[in-house]
Amino acid sequence: MFCLHVSNPTENLLRHLTEIIRVDPQQDLFAPELFLIQSQGMERMVAQTLADEFRSFCNLRFFLPLDFLSFIAGRLDMGITPDGFQRQILTWRLDSLLRDLTGEVYEPLRYYVSGDNGELKRFQLARRVAHVFDQYQLMRSDILLEWEKGRRATTHRAEGWQMGLWCRLLEQPGGEVHRGMLFRQVMARLKGDNGLESLLPKRISVIGLHTMPPIFLEYLNDLARHMNVHLFLLSPCRNYWGNVESKRAQFKRGMLKPSETSLEFSDDQHP
Repeated sequence: MFCLHVSNPTENLLRHLTEIIRVDPQQDLFAPELFLIQSQGMERMVAQTLADEFRSFCNLRFFLPLDFLSFIAGRLDMGITPDGFQRQILTWRLDSLLRDLTGEVYEPLRYYVSGDNGELKRFQLARRVAHVFDQYQLMRSDILLEWEKGRRATTHRAEGWQMGLWCRLLEQPGGEVHRGMLFRQVMARLKGDNGLESLLPKRISVIGLHTMPPIFLEYLNDLARHMNVHLFLLSPCRNYWGNVESKRAQFKRGMLKPSETSLEFSDDQHP
């Protein structure tokens, strides 16, 4: 079941979360409570709120989006072992590939890593590209699919050498299945199979995700066919807060043009 919880203050969403755990506790005492987040700040806020509400609260497990994908794939016996496309591992794999930049497509990279501190610049470049490839697997899996077919997806000048590095990663041992490919495989499994409830956790609470690609929302919707998915959405105000003046700004404007402004301040101004 997919449940959407919408509120303006984050505190209201956290109260919704505590009530769900209170009225529908885990049947298995040793089953962890799962949360899908986007930052460590939200992790601390959720953990502190639950500890304050229940006096003590433990056995929590927090996931970032790609980590949660790998977790679900593992529960369905579809995981990648070892995961050579994790960001830290990917950095070292790319650092090794950047030592061989033969080919015209790599001309911009050869110029960048040449000169003083070449090894340091190569590693920094590998780390940055690993971050980009890590995001592509979730945000732009359509681009990776085109690359795997030998086709460019855009006209950006950096796509040529990125495509070359990515295809070389796939050619390495253990590089046949990356997380973007795993994403499509897991979604196909969730759409096609029934009776997966025994393999999956009871629920996942999604809170604090401020950006979400459409494919990930589709993935959560497919997952909700087999387990409870609670999406806590922070909804912005229907009015633009930037147009709301502070009391100081209103007072200043009233002093300059008293005929156009009333100095009656309301108590509902956003600070």
